[in-house]
Order: sequence, then C-alpha cells, then structure tokens
Amino acid sequence: PQPRPAQPAPPALAGTRFIPDASLGPLRPPQAAPAPQRRPNPDQLALGPNPRPDRPNPPAARSDENVAGATLRISGANLGADWRAAFMEWLRRNGRYPREAAMNGEDGTTIVRFEVDRDGRVQSVRLTSRSGSQWLDIASTALLRDRTIPPFPPGTESNLATIDLTIQYILVRR
Repeated sequence: PQPRPAQPAPPALAGTRFIPDASLGPLRPPQAAPAPQRRPNPDQLALGPNPRPDRPNPPAARSDENVAGATLRISGANLGADWRAAFMEWLRRNGRYPREAAMNGEDGTTIVRFEVDRDGRVQSVRLTSRSGSQWLDIASTALLRDRTIPPFPPGTESNLATIDLTIQYILVRR
C-alpha cells in the first residue's frame, strides 16, 4: 500500500484577536445555561415575533415599524416607507443568529442606537439595552459597525439620522 499524502494544515489564526466593543463592559463566560437537548439546526433559529408567552415583547413606540422581529425607530430624518422596507430587507440578508448563543440556548432582545449618513454609511453604533447574552449583544453591534446600509431617498433634507433598532433573537425549541 502507498502512504497517504499529508493533510494540509488549517490556516493559522496566530496574531488574530477579537476586540469586543468597550461599551459592553468586561466579557465574562456566559452563565451556565441548561444544555440544549440537541444541537439546533439553522431552520430552528429565527429573528421573528416572540413565540414565548413567558417573555413578553417589549412595548413599541408610536413611530416604530415592526417587521421580522426587528423594530425600527428613526429620528433626525424622514426616510419614508420605501427606505424602511429596503433597510428591513438588508437586515434579513445580513442578520445572523450567533452560533455561540444558539449552542448555549440563549435568546433575548437587544436595542442598538446607530447614526447613519445620507449615503448609508453607519457613523456610530452603541448598545443601549442588553439581552442577557454577551453573544447576542456583540452580534447586534457587529451587524452595523463599519457597514453601509441603504442610502437615504433622493430629496431627503437631513444629512444624518439616528436609528434605534430593537432585535428579538428567538431560539425556537421543539
């Protein structure tokens, strides 16, 4: 028999560091959570309406738009329904349920405040309400940090908008 060729080594991660958002405070390992009965598959992870009656949805403000488990409140610019729909589509394409939170059986709601300019460049991101899961909190800010979202519609008078985004991370348990 011929000797098997050596397997290529995985790419090295030496020198790679994860630098968390300082606004989150010190990172601690998650509290011991009951281990899930089985590993969740991607079909069981959702950003959507709250299916758990023991955890009520947070109250919504009058100017909010609630789509797919995300609530959007905009101040500083009148962006209109078309922009809101474009942003929600961007959110559906780019939002991910953090694997670490899923494996720990963690779900919750975060609120992120960010400022965006007329070209859609996110200028600043700040977590204003924590979920109880460091992984969900980190994912919520990472989703928007240094990103470009849909630009303002033509004719928008303001150059900057402040947006409060509420995201409900729901781990569907079956």
